[in-house]
Parts: sequence; C-alpha cells; structure tokens
Amino acid sequence: MKNLYAYNEENELIHINNVEKKSAQNYFCINCESKMIARKGEIKAHHFSHKADSNCSFESYLHKLSKIQFYNEYIKCLNNNESFNIQYKTYRNCTSCKEKENLNLVCKLDDKISLLNLTKWFDKITIEKYHNGFIADILLESSKSEEKLFIEFAVSHKCEIAKIESKIRIVEISLINELDLKFISERKIPINQENIIFHNFIINQKNEDYFLPNECNKMFSFFAIYQNNKAISKELRIKEIIYNLNIHNYKHFQILKPKEIDYEYDDEIESYSGGQFIDLIIKSAFEIKDFKNCYSCRFSAENNNYFSRYEFGHTLFCKKFKAVITNSNDGHNCEKYWRIEKPNIE
Repeated sequence: MKNLYAYNEENELIHINNVEKKSAQNYFCINCESKMIARKGEIKAHHFSHKADSNCSFESYLHKLSKIQFYNEYIKCLNNNESFNIQYKTYRNCTSCKEKENLNLVCKLDDKISLLNLTKWFDKITIEKYHNGFIADILLESSKSEEKLFIEFAVSHKCEIAKIESKIRIVEISLINELDLKFISERKIPINQENIIFHNFIINQKNEDYFLPNECNKMFSFFAIYQNNKAISKELRIKEIIYNLNIHNYKHFQILKPKEIDYEYDDEIESYSGGQFIDLIIKSAFEIKDFKNCYSCRFSAENNNYFSRYEFGHTLFCKKFKAVITNSNDGHNCEKYWRIEKPNIE
C-alpha cells in the first residue's frame, strides 16, 4: 500500500494529486515525521514514499490519517456552523388497523433513515482523549450535557470488548485504505455500510397510524370460514377485508401479513395448496366445532395423478372413495369424514 497523504512544509495535510510534478517543497510522513518523496511518474500510481528506509507501517499511517482528517473536517464544520451528519434508523410500525374492525393488525414498515447533525449535539472534539477508563481515537463531547461519543478507527485491531461493553456509544470504522475515509469529506457517517458498526446506540421505534385502512395498498392473506364451514383464502387489501367483514358473518377469520402464508388459490375451481394454508385448516378443525375439511381428514392423501394435479390443480385424493378431491371444502358435508390426530401446530 502507498501513502496518498503527507504534510507539507506548512504542516498542512496534502494529497499526492495536489502536488506539482518535480515540486521542490519538502514533504513529511504524518506518522513518523520523516521526509517523504512525491512519486509522480508515468508508470506507477502516484504516491508518497519515505526518502530513507523506515519501519513506518501503512497501518500506523492510515490510523493516524483517519484521526487527523476527521478532526480537521469536524473543526471546520464547528467553526463555520456547518453540518457533520450521522445517519440513524427508526423502526416504524403502522397501527391504524390495530383497534379497527377487530383486525388487531400491526404492520412493520420499512425502516426510516434520518440524519442527525453531530455538531448540534457535540461542540467539542479531541484526538486520543481519556474517558471512563478508555482512550478514544476521537472523543466528541458536549459543553451542555454529559453526552459523549467515541469515534474509533480499526485498521489492524478491532475495538476492544471492554470498551464496547462499557455502554459508551461508539462508532467503529474499519479501514483498509484511504478510500474508506471518503465519508469524512462527505461529512456523513452512513448507517448501512459494512465497515461501519454502531455500538450501544438505541434504535428508535415509532408506532403511528401511517396509513388509513382505505389508503393502504398492501396485500394481505385473508383466511376465513363461513357459517356453512366453507374455507377460503384470498389476497386482499385492508379496505376489501373490512368490506368482506361487514357483509359476511364469518364463523372465523384470520389476517396474515404478506409472506406469512404460502398458498395457491383459484377462485373459479376453489382449489387450494400450500403448507401454511393447510396448517390453518387443520388448526381450525380442532378449534371450531363441527368444522370439517378434506385437508384435516385421515382419508385424504396427496394426488399423484399428474394430469388432474397440474392441469386442474387438484392436489388431494380420497382413499375412502378412491377419487380425486376437486375441492377440499367438500369435506364439510362428508359422512365419512374422520379427523386426523391433533398435530403440533402453533
């Protein structure tokens, strides 16, 4: 790895791209302070190299560079009343259907990513300052409160366990090269970046009526049993579910959030398949008096007839009548129905 930064004679941090070719100025290593040569040839990538043999490691240089760059940029923001932001996450739940129409439904929405201006909370910054038994690479402090924030740069060593377990809020940034410091010039610490870890931060949770039922376009799996014991399952929006609940006196219904149920349903031939749909049928057979369905009958078996199974969607075969079951709801008036043994279904 090659150093891209060095100090000039004015003790200013300078990038190799900002050095004029064949410059007569002296440059110095930001870590060991020895003289550096600006290499700006035609073949190799431009970089600074030590003029004499040195034991100065790239890891030590990168660790020192990270602290200097962060400090310089943050001080600039404080002096100019500008923002240096950190992203934070809020878990969001929509509760508009929790107490409406006996739905008892709470939906998790996408997490919201927001920005917090650190300079509004932390108006003091120090490099390698001792606090509460630990030395922070960068310590951010507030003159108005006891709030503290550690910024830790991990090059060859990760943040120590004791420091993490101290409950001090820590942002740990793993570094491989100077490109990992790009967030500093952007003045934003991102939350969803693999090399950045947030320790001891509390993630906000917000429960609000984000969407009214008639405005929500999310599809839900609606499982219901009519008074005549016919079971159905459909993909519906909340407003459609509420409409159905108002016009039908269901014996039982259940709303499942998206991806909680896996089934196929054809409204024309009323054929069903899918593990969780079958589980709901079986569970209902033991919870609802006189409810019967072929899926919960001992005489039903998997239909191995390719044509009827894959062309018409008939997934069941009745061992008692030696016939394909075209609709599992036929079991509700079958005199030979024999309920299966109670399985362990939660």
